Formats: sequence, structure tokens, C-alpha cells
Amino acid sequence: MSNTLLHKVKSLRNKSFRHSSPGFTLVEILIVLTLIATLTVPLIISYQNSRTTQALRTSAEELANQVRSAHVFAREANEQKGWGILRTSETTYSLVSGEKYDWTVVTSRRTEHGVTFQNDFFIWFELATGETDMDYSIVLSTPKGITQTVNIVTTGLVEILN
Repeated sequence: MSNTLLHKVKSLRNKSFRHSSPGFTLVEILIVLTLIATLTVPLIISYQNSRTTQALRTSAEELANQVRSAHVFAREANEQKGWGILRTSETTYSLVSGEKYDWTVVTSRRTEHGVTFQNDFFIWFELATGETDMDYSIVLSTPKGITQTVNIVTTGLVEILN
């Protein structure tokens, strides 16, 4: 009789395992989702920081190129005018030509998204010499406080500092 009872218990146990539905439990799914979130969040933050830093570099390079162009135009007496760069807002600046106090806008540029100027500037390059009246430092920054500086010396040399 003991044998028959043992056989029935084994039979019931096997049936219960056979009828269980295949799949994952809620706990297993939550563990996997937690692991995915833990691994993904740092990647997203890193991507955003990288994108912001690249926007800052691009804005600084573009500004430096425009300053170099103004310097060359003035030095080569392009159109017999002086040339300059003027900040027009927190995120825009213009290439201007004419006389120091009577100029016209040639082109306007905007910094990359999220990049702003920290200081006002009006850099004027004298006709034929391409020199400025003083050294300038233009500071660009991101909302997170990362900055990049574009320096312009009186001779027209432009360099970007980190």
C-alpha cells in the first residue's frame, strides 16, 4: 500500500510540473529590467555630455574661423574696408565690414545649440595691417558650465584654449 501511495504522490508532482506555463516570473522580469536600466543610464549621460562638448568645440572653431577671415580680409585690404566680429546676442555674432564706427553686417552666425557667449565683444581689424587695438578673450560655455576660450592677440593670431 505504501508503494501505491508513493506512486500517486510522484504522479501528482510530475503533473504539476508538466502543467506549469512556460515563461518568466515577475521577479525575473524586474531583475532584467533593473540590470538594463543600470547599464543604460550611464551610456545616455555619457552621450549627452559628449554631444554638448562637441557642440562647444564646433562653436569655438567656427568663431575662430570667422575671426581669422576678418583678420585676413582687413590685412589684404579686401574691398578697401576694415573688418570685424561683433557679438549680437548670447548666441549670435556677425562678420562686419566698413569703418570702425560705421560698418555693415556681411554675415551672421549662431553658436551650436546650448552654447552661449559669456562676454560681449567687438573686435575690429584695421585696414591693411589686420591688427586690433588690444588682445581679446571670448568665452563660450554650456549650461553645465564647461567653457572654451578663443583668444585673439593684437597681431590677429587666433587660438582656442580648453
